[in-house]
Amino acid sequence: MNKFSLFLSVAALLIFCSTANSAEKLINDKKYTWHIGSLNFDTNKALSEQFEFKVTPNNTHEVSYNINIVTSDSIEVEYKFKRKSQQLSELKITLSLLNKYTGNTTSKVVHLADIPSMAELNWPQRSLFKNKIMVDAISNYNQINFYWLNLPGWSVPIEPTWQENPYNNISWQMFYVSLGWLTSIGEHYKTSQSIEAINQIESLIVNFNKAFTDIETTKFDLIYREDAVSIRINHLLYLYLNFGSQLNEKASNALNNQIDNHFVKLLEYLNDPQYDDDNHGLIQARSGLNLSAAFPFHRYSSLVKTAAINRIAKASAAMFSPIHGLSVEQAVDYHFVGISMLLEARAQIEKVGGTTPESLLKTLESAILTGAYLLYSDGTVPGIGDTYYNGKWDYFVKRYYELLGIENSELTDFAENGQQALADSYLIAEEGLFIRKHHIGNNIDKFFFDFGKKRIVHGHFDNLNVLAELNSKKLLIDSGGPYTYSYFGRTNFWANSAQNNLLINNQSLNDDNTKLNYLKENLNMTAIQAEKHFNSGSIHSRSVIYSEHLPNSLLVFDNVNINEVVEEFWHFPPKTEIININKNLNQITLNDGSVFYHYHDELQPSTCKVREGEYDKNQVPSVGWVTPAYNLVEPAPVLYCKSKPEIYTKVNLFTTQKLPVNNFKLSKKNNYKIYLKDIELTFDKNLHVTFRDDFPEDPNEWRDTDGDGIGNNEDLDDDNDGLNDQWETKLGLNPYSSDTDGDGISDAEEIAKGSDPLNPNEDSDGDGFSNLEEKHLKTDPYDSNDYPINIAPWIKALYKSNYE
Repeated sequence: MNKFSLFLSVAALLIFCSTANSAEKLINDKKYTWHIGSLNFDTNKALSEQFEFKVTPNNTHEVSYNINIVTSDSIEVEYKFKRKSQQLSELKITLSLLNKYTGNTTSKVVHLADIPSMAELNWPQRSLFKNKIMVDAISNYNQINFYWLNLPGWSVPIEPTWQENPYNNISWQMFYVSLGWLTSIGEHYKTSQSIEAINQIESLIVNFNKAFTDIETTKFDLIYREDAVSIRINHLLYLYLNFGSQLNEKASNALNNQIDNHFVKLLEYLNDPQYDDDNHGLIQARSGLNLSAAFPFHRYSSLVKTAAINRIAKASAAMFSPIHGLSVEQAVDYHFVGISMLLEARAQIEKVGGTTPESLLKTLESAILTGAYLLYSDGTVPGIGDTYYNGKWDYFVKRYYELLGIENSELTDFAENGQQALADSYLIAEEGLFIRKHHIGNNIDKFFFDFGKKRIVHGHFDNLNVLAELNSKKLLIDSGGPYTYSYFGRTNFWANSAQNNLLINNQSLNDDNTKLNYLKENLNMTAIQAEKHFNSGSIHSRSVIYSEHLPNSLLVFDNVNINEVVEEFWHFPPKTEIININKNLNQITLNDGSVFYHYHDELQPSTCKVREGEYDKNQVPSVGWVTPAYNLVEPAPVLYCKSKPEIYTKVNLFTTQKLPVNNFKLSKKNNYKIYLKDIELTFDKNLHVTFRDDFPEDPNEWRDTDGDGIGNNEDLDDDNDGLNDQWETKLGLNPYSSDTDGDGISDAEEIAKGSDPLNPNEDSDGDGFSNLEEKHLKTDPYDSNDYPINIAPWIKALYKSNYE
């Protein structure tokens, strides 16, 4: 019997300790023969009356047995163990046979260890390889079809080198050398009993082991790399537990050698602290628990089990921020994947009889709660990090909470009431993410502001990224996860051209730290500001402002402190139409017909254009795409602007509301000021923002434009021009200014006299001079006999250029 020939009983494996030799040995039978003198039992009586079989202790298993005569001086006890719970057990037990006639007891001490069936193991990617697509491809066409990678099928050679990579794709190659696709052949064999299938499995196992018999002499680094080892272990276990007893001797020896090699390498990786804080480290730990459970008597089994549980304890604390439980990799998909792996690891620990680390439970509770905050109103998540566009995770949050089994009032409320149950403001300062939402009826405004410290693996090469849904429609999006894991493909989708951000003198906002300057919140306004420092001396400051006074809107204020060339990117969903209305306004129409307005004002010249579906020099998608799945892209428009090399100051407003004329403006004297309807924001020299509030004690009022003591919300005529505010808004007039076009004639007077209150260049009296010119030159715009005399042409040109 070779060193790995462990045998399955119905529920247990027994190792008996010989009385002559203390060394443990493996026994295949589910029975034991007891040698007793011929005078010690009566063959004419029932054996159950003469002998009693006991197992001590027997609190973990139910035992059934039969006693049979073997020879004149021996009897045989055939027994079966059945677990009382789902938990695997490893313990020393005593088998005793009491001779009721003589009163003598004969005992044997054995080691009982449950061997799991494949279905009991926590096996990553099980469903992928059992899918009908893969099984049909390998059984009918001898092809590997990793359908989830969206790449073509590939024919398996008779003698593979195992270094094949037909699509130059590291993920394809990783799945290939993981041997998971042998599962597809195994599943075909289970349903067909095809001799060709089991022969193919044997041939491939032998071939693989021949190529990589010894760890130290293997030339192909990928084979025993940490991720390949931890993934392949589970597939080797599938082969062993399903077909171990059916393989020929050569294949069995090859499989056992690979299992031995993987014990050695996995233990090395489990004890390497560099993997304590990422998802790969968790995969190693889960594979380690599977391996030790299936081979409890391997010389490294207990070491692997202990190291795996220690890794889970460390990873649960190191992979997630300590307070809010946000994944420090800050890729939203990986956040949920991390939760899933921690929950599965917890189940594995409990199954093998280990103690669940307290850090694991605390991390899970906070991480699941943060997962709820990461959802859009439709249950999808923002494309932060390597996160596929439109990934949907709402079901998993509720399912994870059920599996957690720890009462949390906020999560319970979320499970019943959804987003309404969550707080409106959620700051994760230690990892750099701010989430703000506001409910308006059944719809939600929600934005995500990404800032903070360097990511570990799966974050973007950027910071100060902002994503938003307004009126429950995703407007500012991210390109989503990796198009491909090729160097160019991956970095394109990590770069600034894939986020709503700035490129400064062609310098990316890479994965260095950014600094949170402040978060200011009151009853009606939220402002958050962070900044990034560059080696050139540039400081990019970004403020994101949400006002409940202007629902379905988001304002972003950017400042770069020294003369630089700045490129700006705003990403919109696929099939979005962008129409330029004028130099300060774009109309954004989503695929479902929803209309948004993008207002912008800046203090430096720039040019803008829409970019969509662009490729780089390597013909890899670059600007203007989203990634809905691996190796798939969909074009999506990006509004791109490039400024002259000056101090860069710009404000962008995204809103569902079409603003009246002159209701949005950025200016600078001593300070920067933003005027938005009747909201006034001031940024001082340090870029700290203040809100003008004429009614600091009244949460429902903030401005009194006409100074009549009545707040604008209650006042029906905010500019006191005699025109109702709602009527002015419908006419496109400014309800906060009595003279919308600034020509010196009030809106009410122009309407009364038939003039156009939106046209400062109108010549109401037909004297050849516009109303605006007559205002500045102090003549009557309604008297054709009162007009300026001897006006220099350059003065007229000045007025025209300023006010057209």
